[in-house]
Amino acid sequence: MLWTLVLAAVIPPGQEDAIARLLHEAALPDGCRAADVRVRADRIETPLSCPSGALRLQLLHPEAHASLPRTPHFAVRLVGDAPEGLGRRIALALAPHDQVDVWARPRPQARPTLPPVQRATIAAALSLWPLAELARWMRRRRPARTEDTP
Repeated sequence: MLWTLVLAAVIPPGQEDAIARLLHEAALPDGCRAADVRVRADRIETPLSCPSGALRLQLLHPEAHASLPRTPHFAVRLVGDAPEGLGRRIALALAPHDQVDVWARPRPQARPTLPPVQRATIAAALSLWPLAELARWMRRRRPARTEDTP
């Protein structure tokens, strides 16, 4: 049940300003700076320029990534050769500015259903298929008749 809820969490359109404000108001540690924030449905990504080298910061849904450092609304993942503990320090710097929950869970949509006639046709075809395979197998197994055999 948890996986269904977590995987359905998305960032809807219109949250870009709140996310940009979060990343630009926070004083990121170690002299790192965020630029070119990209909002995707399942994460936020931004390149970080740090004195230690270039990294990529990903802000993910916190319930799906419990082992990563967290803010109230995000899990912090660094991609690249990050110094030890930088992800935790970034999470601590972002946490006071993380005031808005940008995640939404879309309503489940109704499953498309087939009309009863089509369902019955499919059920009949699926139930007859094993019989057809059995008949095909029996024909292959039957020895060929010759004129010498009675």
